Amino acid sequence: MSHFIATNNSVQASSTAPATNPTMDFDIIDDTDQNTPIPKRKNGSWKILIIDDEDEIHQSTKFALKGTKILDKTIDTYHAYSAAEGLEKIRATPNLALILLDVVMESADAGLRLVETIRNLGYTEVRIILRTGQPGYAPELTVMSEYDINDYRTKSELTRTRLISCLTTAFRSYQQIHIINSSRHGLELIINSAKDIFKRRNINMFARGVLTQLIALRGEPADGIVFLLSDSGDQDLSTENLLGSMEVITTTRKFEKFSTSNLADMQQEEIYQAIYRAYFSKQGIDLEHGLGLHFSSSEGKQLFIYVDEFSDCDSQHATLLKVFAGNIAIAFENLALIERLDELAYIDPILKIPNTNALSQQIENLSTTNQALSLITVHINQIEHAIVVFGHTIVNQALVDLREKFITELTPSPFCVASDGKEDLFLLVPSTHNYSQTIKNILDQKICVDGITLSFSAIISIADVEEDMDSQTVVRNSISALILAATQSGTNNVVKYDAKINSALNKRILMQSSLREALEFNGGVQAYLQPKVNCADGKLVGAEALCRWELNGNAIAPDEFVPIAEAGGLSSKLTDAMLIQIANFAESRRAKNLPVLPVAVNLSMNELHIPNFADSMHNHLLSLGLSPNTIEFEITENVMMLDPDKTIYELSRLRELGYYLAIDDFGTGYSSLNYLHRLPVHCLKIDKMFINQLDINSAKSSLAATSISIAEKLGLTVIAEGIETQEQHDALKFLGCNICQGYLFGKPIAAENFNRTHSIRQT
Repeated sequence: MSHFIATNNSVQASSTAPATNPTMDFDIIDDTDQNTPIPKRKNGSWKILIIDDEDEIHQSTKFALKGTKILDKTIDTYHAYSAAEGLEKIRATPNLALILLDVVMESADAGLRLVETIRNLGYTEVRIILRTGQPGYAPELTVMSEYDINDYRTKSELTRTRLISCLTTAFRSYQQIHIINSSRHGLELIINSAKDIFKRRNINMFARGVLTQLIALRGEPADGIVFLLSDSGDQDLSTENLLGSMEVITTTRKFEKFSTSNLADMQQEEIYQAIYRAYFSKQGIDLEHGLGLHFSSSEGKQLFIYVDEFSDCDSQHATLLKVFAGNIAIAFENLALIERLDELAYIDPILKIPNTNALSQQIENLSTTNQALSLITVHINQIEHAIVVFGHTIVNQALVDLREKFITELTPSPFCVASDGKEDLFLLVPSTHNYSQTIKNILDQKICVDGITLSFSAIISIADVEEDMDSQTVVRNSISALILAATQSGTNNVVKYDAKINSALNKRILMQSSLREALEFNGGVQAYLQPKVNCADGKLVGAEALCRWELNGNAIAPDEFVPIAEAGGLSSKLTDAMLIQIANFAESRRAKNLPVLPVAVNLSMNELHIPNFADSMHNHLLSLGLSPNTIEFEITENVMMLDPDKTIYELSRLRELGYYLAIDDFGTGYSSLNYLHRLPVHCLKIDKMFINQLDINSAKSSLAATSISIAEKLGLTVIAEGIETQEQHDALKFLGCNICQGYLFGKPIAAENFNRTHSIRQT
């Protein structure tokens, strides 16, 4: 942080500025161009309003003051001939320094009544001298004090010398009051800049407050301009590029035309010289070319201030300037540090976009404006897999680009788009608009980063910000709706929060608790088996184990409770419950001397990522009396999403141990063809959705035909599931499908009833 020691008007910079900056060569000067050098301001004039009903008084006063300078300023006179006209002139004339007011005009107390009106209307700076031609109408001392009247004189005693003496005293008084009020106004602006430091406009408020106080300290009319340099690197002010980075953040009226410029574009030699000398001065201050000040912070930001009309600054003003410059330096350092702390608190350190703290602050700020708000949560699906495939850098940039699309393509634009640093983007929007379809359209667009094309799917929730609702409740409601949306099929689903969602979530919590209890006490969860048959002759070749569960006497669908089990870490317990019942089934077949019948069990993504899963599973199966002849495993393509290498390793190990592996629901998961050749599987299982519309006539052009062709080329067996009609069966036989499964051959039934029901199909 720079230090400042201003002593008097002879302060000199420690370095000498170049005669002209490389960007500041002038050959032709056009008076209308913004690059015209700004002329020096004159010392100005005092404005006096004479209110008197005698024209002779106006003329004699004007004559007495003609050519007179008081405190190095000329005098401008304004005239009114009644109290009413005087009030109009006061309202129409800014910066009046003094009113010479006749006491007796329309009435004996017209002047005194006008004084009362002037002060009541808030004109507190202007000085007032009462004059009268009738000494008997002198005001009482209490009136003089109450209405801040400077002096009372009879017209006859106001010789030119006494008039000038009275005016000098009044002007000094006006000047002091004006300085105090201007300083108070500047201080208020600086204090206000600390209230909401996170927003960019606060550095502008701070700068404007500093500029106002500096001009007030001067005590004379002046103009100024402030520049901000956010990062200079290793360059100094002799570098042209650096001058172009010095942006104007606030000005007074004289410099307003430069409000969108930078120092290089302005081409103002006097401003450049003052700033240059202040920059190289050990004191950070220059008084040779107006006033130049330089402040720097430990965070790398630099503030430059220029104020004209400071070259003749006396020692008193220079001393005040020394104290004030020190205060500015401390305030600027604190401002920069607070901005850095706010950045750490409110900006995601990796994505460099607003985080949930910023979101909460924005919700709290806008909730006081009576603006109807909604919070939209966009949960990006499978982002972990994208990171594994493309890396953090690519995916993070894609998320930033997606956020920018939300900002630019949604109308009206969101108040805030924040990130949780993981897979959620939060959009704070007006609730009067429906953004759902536009968000879906944006998600359907491809995002290209460094030549790599990505696309995102998501689940979307909406929660209204209700009156007196804190930000944490808003976010919690939106997440609650998100959880419900996650249970629905399809992509880019939208769920809006309402009171029913709490009921649905409570149901899920109860269901998870009841399922955990059922698994721990081996009750309520049953293994149902559905037969798999040879497609050519209909002989039984195996079965698939499907989990069934009842809660309070009501059957719960697998697609409802299986995701709950996975979310609650119950996948392994669910699989174990199935394996125990399959072991009992295998034992019953051995007891009846029935052929060995392999039963397929589904493995979840969570299980395959357990350390040393394959060997642990193999040992567990052996302990249950199961072997590779009696148990098979089915996996979905989505198990590849999180960690493909780990998945392939565990599946390869299971295959080495002799287990038969199948890909379930082929064609519905992620990157079917991308990973199919890498998966160490024996079999491809065609999903029901490709079988529903299958018939003999369309068989050759069907997706089922394509899947069977792919499997044949890879040397894989093909199972078709969901077969319900003979026509579907005939079409699959025609295409060369190996194994069939579906209601046509039998519905899932309890394991203990399977042997009896399907005895006719026994091989």
